[in-house]
Amino acid sequence: MRSIPLGQYLPLDSLIHRLDPRTKLVGIVTLAILICTARDLSRILILFIFLGSVLLLSKLPVSLIWRGLRGGLFILLFTILVHSFFTPGRTLSSLSGFSITYEGLYRGVSIFLQLTALFLGGIIFTGTTPPLRLVEGFRWIFSPLRFTRIPVGELSLIMAIAIRFIPTLISETERLIKIQRSRGIEFRSGPIKRRIRSLFFIILPLFAGTFRRAEELALSMEVRCFRGMGQRSQLRESSFKERDLTALFVLTILIFLVVLS
Repeated sequence: MRSIPLGQYLPLDSLIHRLDPRTKLVGIVTLAILICTARDLSRILILFIFLGSVLLLSKLPVSLIWRGLRGGLFILLFTILVHSFFTPGRTLSSLSGFSITYEGLYRGVSIFLQLTALFLGGIIFTGTTPPLRLVEGFRWIFSPLRFTRIPVGELSLIMAIAIRFIPTLISETERLIKIQRSRGIEFRSGPIKRRIRSLFFIILPLFAGTFRRAEELALSMEVRCFRGMGQRSQLRESSFKERDLTALFVLTILIFLVVLS
């Protein structure tokens, strides 16, 4: 395995792997809210320290996670440039008639760190939670919607399958790019029109393959008489243990640190 993309589960024996999926789901939702509402670098730094500690406890290879993050690094750096040039404020320097402002650079770096933290949190969550436990966690968090007659089972299953399809789509895209390059199609050189036209040789087969995989999955579930409705039994029933209560307590402390900082 060259990298750990978002949605890829890596079976290891760690404290984070042994946590109840509901605990991890509460944690990732809370972290997402804290990250999105953090407006200054001191709060974002606290969240990064927490994520780094969780990453060490999860025993996920840091080098593989970095390779997974590296794929979206261009987009993340692009956000810094956009905010640096187009946010009004005090001018730091000028480049070809465009001004880089202090407020824009600060805002761009903040958003860059926020997006990186969200992506890192998602990798840790999906990398330490098996697919079936993921469905169980979604089913629990959506359980209040049963009173509104919303099919919680199907909704949980759809979200879990969507997350698990991400690494499949990434590997399929990489495979299609290698195939098209072997046929002499270039994506990084030549006129813009030619490069845009070349993308269709990836997008169209990718969509066709995605629909084919979805149809095969639906057919296999139908053959096995799978039903998402009703209360499903589990081979291993989840239960909150002392480590889950400790994790929730640490999460509460984190909330106070971020709010009060």
